[in-house]
This record gives sequence, C-alpha cells and structure tokens, in this order.
Amino acid sequence: MGTNITDIPQLNLINVHGSAHWEKELESINVDYSQKTFSNLIPDSVREKLQVFQTLLLDSNKSTEDIINFDKELSDQEIIDFWEEYNKLPIVNPTKWKFHETVFEEHYYQMLRFLSYELEKPNSVLITFAFSFADEHILNLVKRSLTNPRLKVFVCCFNEKEKQVMHNRFKLFKNVQLVAFEDGVLDFTRFNKDVFNADILRDTE
Repeated sequence: MGTNITDIPQLNLINVHGSAHWEKELESINVDYSQKTFSNLIPDSVREKLQVFQTLLLDSNKSTEDIINFDKELSDQEIIDFWEEYNKLPIVNPTKWKFHETVFEEHYYQMLRFLSYELEKPNSVLITFAFSFADEHILNLVKRSLTNPRLKVFVCCFNEKEKQVMHNRFKLFKNVQLVAFEDGVLDFTRFNKDVFNADILRDTE
C-alpha cells in the first residue's frame, strides 16, 4: 500500500535588509504602508523641490535641457537633516550590521534564520533581484545553503558587468544560475515581462 505525498507550492518574500515601512511598537514590529512613515524623512524645502521637479517631468512642453538646468543642489543642512532621519529607519545597509534598536536587530536575525531554514528544504528555489550580495553575512549564509544539492538559486543581474561580479562570487556552485541580457539592462519592467516565467528560469545559462 503506497503513500501519496502532495507538495503545496509556497512563495516567501523576505526583505532581509529591513524596510522604511517598519515601525517599532512596544516590543514588536509594525508594518505600515501609509505615507506617514516617510513624513520626516524629506525636509519641507526638499519636498517643494521634488514637487517642482515632478511638474517639470510631466510637462510635455519641457525638454531634456530643462531637466538638466533644474536647480537640484541641496544645502549642507538639508543633507544633514535627511541623514539624521534616515539613520532612524530600521534598514540595514551593506556597511551597517546592527540596528540601533534591539527589537529591530532581533527581527532581522529572525528573518535571516527563516531564510536559512527555507533554503535548507528540498526543492527550494531562491530568486534574487536588485541584490548585490555586498553584505557578507547574507552572502555566506546563501553559500552555506548551496551545499543543499536540491536548492536552485537564480541571480538576476542588472547588466553584463554585474553578471561577471556574481560569477566570481558563485563560480564554485553548479546550482546557481545567473540571469542577464546582452542587449540591455535587466530592470524591474523587464524582470516582470521577460524573466519571471518558467521558460527563461529553466533555460537561461
């Protein structure tokens, strides 16, 4: 008497570097996609410039020269104000390992553990897009997971130059497949149109 096992496909989106949509709420993380999260990130003076620039972009009577001549210089104080607010966000840059808040740091570690756990499962597939693997902690985590012979990793490369960088990082692993286009860059539009389908993920070398 045989046993039938049916696998249910599951897609996990893991934002391992944090998000500007995260906020601390007591001892947990609250995800808020409203605009209030960014209310203090951009100074009012810069916001006004952005509104003028947006109007300029949407004006069909304007030319590239108008955009080039647009006053886009920011004062030293505007730059300082931006970075003061940006550094409060729970985002891990490739050069910054720890959060200022312990609760954010714990959440980050939990996501890394979850990522590692998922990559150890049989027949797992990891697709990366717009990720440089410059963070050595995540790079090493993925490399350790690649010892799982039933894991398949697709690394989407912005252009041929980035593809070479990724080749140097993953050249020892046969279960890593690099995705790039010789006739142009791989932006988000092309990712949705030409990459995110079964055929190219199966056939790209």
